[in-house]
Amino acid sequence: MEWKTHVGAGVLCAIAGMAVFGTGGIRYLDAILWTVAWALMPLAERHLPLSHRSPALHSVFTALAAAAAVYALSFVADLSLLSLHGAAFAAVGIGSHILVDSFTTTGVPLAYPLLRRRHVLFPYAGHRLRYADDAESGRVQYAALLLLIGLLVLEVLGIAPV
Repeated sequence: MEWKTHVGAGVLCAIAGMAVFGTGGIRYLDAILWTVAWALMPLAERHLPLSHRSPALHSVFTALAAAAAVYALSFVADLSLLSLHGAAFAAVGIGSHILVDSFTTTGVPLAYPLLRRRHVLFPYAGHRLRYADDAESGRVQYAALLLLIGLLVLEVLGIAPV
């Protein structure tokens, strides 16, 4: 999946996360950027001596480990992003990457290392975000862009949490 689609999915999942568990005092834009940064983190394995979509960074346990690491850092530093909500947004970011990659033809090793060879495809009918014209990927990206602009307008108007 392209990095642009992961950014779009990260924005959409960050907004969904804000609707579900709030921001915990984190500004909207900060929560979105934090989530998107974590959504792009699994792409780092392209620059590591691992193949893309290796089990190392595309497992639900990676999302849990990231959340635990961010929450552990909250005891060291007093920053709004290093908190329980920041940990939740980190997990949401990696989770959005895993979700989007599960729409590809190869899927993701969701439960690695428990199930080493099982790749999960969502939906089970096959991939949905890869067409010749990338229409579906474009829809994800445009929807995220419109929602991000809307949230930025709310923040400028002073409606967003500080």
